[in-house]
Amino acid sequence: MNSQRTPNPEIVVLVETSRSYARDILRGIMRYEMLHGPWNIYANPGGRQEQRLPKMSHRHVKGIIAHITSDQMIDGILEARLPTVSVFPWGDVPSIANQVRKYGEVRCDSAAIGRTAALYLHDRCFPHYGFVGELYDVDWSNMRRDAFVETVTQNGYSTHIYPTLPPSPLDWNLEQERLCEWIQSLPKPIGIFTAHDIRGRHVIDACHTLQIRIPDEVAVLGVDNDELFCESITPRLSSVALDCEKAGYESAKMLDELMRGSRKKKTAVFGPARVVSRRSSDFYHIDDPLVRKALGFIQSCYAEPIAVTDVVKATDVSRRLLEMRFKQEMGHSVLDEIKKRRLEKVKMFLLETDISLEKIAELCGFQSKNYLINVFRKEFGMTMGTFRNEHRTI
Repeated sequence: MNSQRTPNPEIVVLVETSRSYARDILRGIMRYEMLHGPWNIYANPGGRQEQRLPKMSHRHVKGIIAHITSDQMIDGILEARLPTVSVFPWGDVPSIANQVRKYGEVRCDSAAIGRTAALYLHDRCFPHYGFVGELYDVDWSNMRRDAFVETVTQNGYSTHIYPTLPPSPLDWNLEQERLCEWIQSLPKPIGIFTAHDIRGRHVIDACHTLQIRIPDEVAVLGVDNDELFCESITPRLSSVALDCEKAGYESAKMLDELMRGSRKKKTAVFGPARVVSRRSSDFYHIDDPLVRKALGFIQSCYAEPIAVTDVVKATDVSRRLLEMRFKQEMGHSVLDEIKKRRLEKVKMFLLETDISLEKIAELCGFQSKNYLINVFRKEFGMTMGTFRNEHRTI
């Protein structure tokens, strides 16, 4: 008796693979499939405009994961009548809310991104703050802006906001002139947060045109941590990295449950993973030359097994004087600054590598793995293993 093998379910993934954050979403979907498949994943390489559903005839399509950006895409999804998860949904397409999100959605916490950016720039002691959003009034950019402004205001400062454009054909030469005029008018030094990395590059290009020094006069921070955009400009662009691989993993998990018959709508949220500091924001606006010197030494040597006494030697003053002036400028001690820099590096290794805790302790200036374990748990309320598992999805 002949038996016909049931084909693997095919999952259609509609994300713009031309962008780093979307490739991370796809990577998270593939990671889930490796553990819980097998699935056949259909993904169309290309930008946003190339993303459309394939012809369904002769296919075994069982579900859809989509970054929805148009009513045309919505129409195709509704016509397919398949379990669907909207990942990174855009509220700018009005009909998404009532028609597609009834299945399941994985949302980006844009407000958390804005708060993270504000705290990062505030930590660098800038007296002025600015925001450059997406070209037109889109909801995710506005949410990042509003949370950034609110956090900056809570810290006692105001924010200069670059005016958005009305929806119309864009002349890039006029837009760059407009951006240059705005940056020229700003008080300096200023930390500018941009809604995404491409806008960060626009700000850096404008500063070059104006011969404004980065980061001394203008520091720039983007979002997405798209390495192609961030690393290929001078100075290299700092960016808020998003947990997009987790978003992909969660969307695949949600779709799997829908395909197995779940009727309960599910929602998941992902947000910032960390800030990746590069030269465009690698600056502390500190008036005190002694504290600037101490910070420079710490920045250069924190990964080595240095102590506060080494910073005292490098600044050639008494420990009491250094500690007093450092606390006045930074709001915390020299030891706290060393620890903060080291823990930022620890989190980077946990998120981006599989190296052992022993090696991480060695590379980040901690005297032993056990000491690092205790410091990390005290600082973040969890073990390094838990942190790595939660933020790397699996």
